[in-house]
Amino acid sequence: MEVLHHSSVFTVAAFTVLCLSGWGISALPNLTCPKDLPQGCSCNDTTATFTCRNTKFQNADVLKQVPLNARTVVFTGNNIQELPINVVGNCSHDSTLQHKNLTSLDLSNNSIRVIPGQSFHCIPNLRILTLNENNWMLDNHTRVFSNLGSLETLNLRNALQDNPSTQYMTFMRFILTDSNIIQLKYLDLSKNEIEIFPINAQDMLCKIPNLQWLDLSNNKIGSIGTMNLNVTCSSKLKHLNLTQNNISVLKSEFLTALKKLQLTNVYLGNNPFLCDCDLQDFYNWLKVSNSSHFVIDKQTLQCELPIQLADHKILDLTQGELVCSEDFPQKSLPGSYVALSVVCGILGVLTLAVIYMNRHKVQACMKRMTKPFRLTEDTHIGYAAVQTSQTGQV
Repeated sequence: MEVLHHSSVFTVAAFTVLCLSGWGISALPNLTCPKDLPQGCSCNDTTATFTCRNTKFQNADVLKQVPLNARTVVFTGNNIQELPINVVGNCSHDSTLQHKNLTSLDLSNNSIRVIPGQSFHCIPNLRILTLNENNWMLDNHTRVFSNLGSLETLNLRNALQDNPSTQYMTFMRFILTDSNIIQLKYLDLSKNEIEIFPINAQDMLCKIPNLQWLDLSNNKIGSIGTMNLNVTCSSKLKHLNLTQNNISVLKSEFLTALKKLQLTNVYLGNNPFLCDCDLQDFYNWLKVSNSSHFVIDKQTLQCELPIQLADHKILDLTQGELVCSEDFPQKSLPGSYVALSVVCGILGVLTLAVIYMNRHKVQACMKRMTKPFRLTEDTHIGYAAVQTSQTGQV
């Protein structure tokens, strides 16, 4: 059974949660859609949706035409390096121009690098913000979401610039804690090359008391026991996605933390587990079904190392197979052996090719090397014959 990409599942489920949570949405208002919208943009008064997809705009000026009573705005596939202040609407000098009906804003795939601190001040009732597939340089604008007190879903899949995760996770911690988005239920941080959460970011979830969904899939997170992320302060956390990382072992302290939560879905598939003695706590924990029942894909979890257990399912192993030995190759060795074998093979083939292409010269050289030997032999025989002849004369 293949491990599915669960981000889409999480997103659908998040929408379900939001719908059930009761937004108090009644009949959709009729929009006063602007005329003569640019090509690629549309306005639907039935669904109260304003859309511009793959329009390759260099600025977000068209969003100033969004009707005040729009509920959904989709603005994707553009090249907006820096979002303007009040990206939707223009309420800087008139609070009555706020888009209070707007609940969903999608700004995916816009090459966004900079988000000023007042970009979202005109949409106070926004519940879903999607910034997937951007290149956001997290900086000192830590209150970038401070006016989004109703925000429930924040999608940041592959949204952050490729900086060392210790740096931008520190900024992310300040953003999440300073913005006061305490209603947030769903947070997607997948595909951001996160390796570790620095110590000063370990409490980044603690100011999000209502968080239920956390997606950290498709990152580079190593040993969970040392990633310094405090999940126990998220008492309402129910769904945790850790698939497609670099997790080789789950430490006992992390397993203990999970037991304190009311989790219903945890995904751990497609991680390079090292099945030695250090995995015994995790192995025993998986075996006890009432402790790990929420690990949805536990039947598919496999070993990557040691070599003799590669591709073996963890739950199919015996306790005696989880041993540590100096004979076990380290994680980097299999790749090194393969690389060394390939290099040696290439060198061997090249050597044979050079010899074959110069075979006539090699043959001539071999003849020259053997010629002195024959001369010495002939000279020796001749000398012996002369010596015998002289002896006979005497």
